[in-house]
Amino acid sequence: MESSGTGPYDELSMTITREDMFNVIKQCDYKNLDKKLDFLEHKLIEMTKCPEDKTKVLRHCLKSFKHHYKLKWTSASYKECRFRKTNEQWLKEKISLPVWRHNKPGRPLKEFQECSERSKRRKTEKVRSEISHEELTYAAVMSERAAGNNDLSQIIKQASATPRRATRFRKIISSADKSSKSGKLTITQALIKYVEADLTRKQYNVIRDGQEDIYPCYSLLQRAKTECYPKSIVSESIAEITLQDLLDHTTQRLCLYLQKVLMTATEIEGQNMELICKWGCDGSKAQEFKQKFQDESGSDAHVFISSLVPLRLTSNVNGQLKIWWQNPAPSSCRFCRPIRIQFVHENNEVTRSEIAHIENQAQNINPTEVEADNKVIKVSHTLVLTMVDGQESSDSETDTEKSSDDDENEDSWDQEMLGIEPLPFDNPGEGPSHRQ
Repeated sequence: MESSGTGPYDELSMTITREDMFNVIKQCDYKNLDKKLDFLEHKLIEMTKCPEDKTKVLRHCLKSFKHHYKLKWTSASYKECRFRKTNEQWLKEKISLPVWRHNKPGRPLKEFQECSERSKRRKTEKVRSEISHEELTYAAVMSERAAGNNDLSQIIKQASATPRRATRFRKIISSADKSSKSGKLTITQALIKYVEADLTRKQYNVIRDGQEDIYPCYSLLQRAKTECYPKSIVSESIAEITLQDLLDHTTQRLCLYLQKVLMTATEIEGQNMELICKWGCDGSKAQEFKQKFQDESGSDAHVFISSLVPLRLTSNVNGQLKIWWQNPAPSSCRFCRPIRIQFVHENNEVTRSEIAHIENQAQNINPTEVEADNKVIKVSHTLVLTMVDGQESSDSETDTEKSSDDDENEDSWDQEMLGIEPLPFDNPGEGPSHRQ
């Protein structure tokens, strides 16, 4: 069966032979032909669990069968033997009927691969208790082979041949992990540690002193940092990047990080990738630095930021959803990427204007193409507006501005995301908290 609908129930499809339908008609005791066909319709409504508002759909599917059945049954003089003999091939043919599966209320079920480790153990508990581990191992080997993962299938088969062989495999993997960890860090790995530990240049060089065979020099990290920056437009009161450039840059960096994983993607999967992101905007009453602006009306008393967070990179081929990457901390500012930063006071008009500005760009977003391992990965983008606080929602409904008391209590996740105080946008090197 294949799903083709959503809502309080899913609309699926099933196939049934005309002979099966004829056997249902035979169960009816009525002699009238129309009543027999009504009996068939009633039985099929029960079989397909057809809702009351969908009976017209089922009747439309049965219309052709009813018409031809009447003609053939009449021409056979209402004799079953003659009817079967003259319509043998017609009875063997199948027809497609809709089937409705009613959805249960409450939280929708997750796919197995999306469940936590605890949920996976709970879902497989019955299988593990009823089936021996030998059968499960053999089933895993055959399942991986059928999925085209021949290498994994052979590894499971060889490792499960004898207990000693499994121990040997584990030692080989452990030694390989240790040897890879003891080598020199790549520039990307060193940059990750540098950012995660929130190090300064001096602190990094102190750690590197005497360990030059492990840590690359800081100048290489500086070059790698510049590669992480997208194209942007900066003035004294606003810093902005176009949504297309930000999504292209995010996708390219993500594909670079997942290069080894994406090597296993088929050509069809590579052409059907989707990056799902959430976005939103918020304002904050910042710690005013009172910097001078060329425009006398300019002020750094308030900061308003719109940003997005990548959530998941997936591919969907023939209804088979495959997750290639998932944000481990979707509610954290860790992966938050600013779209536009403004020195402007947040109010209803500014919020609506910013949402319209982003949505206008989102309507013209093109898929991103990234070359990885001599193959082209094509990634489409889905943006969902979810990062709005309760005050913004209330403002949108009541069409009133925030009060000054609300400004003092509102979220300042945008400052946490940047980790800085207000600085001159046109010259970020000037400021009390700038790091070399």
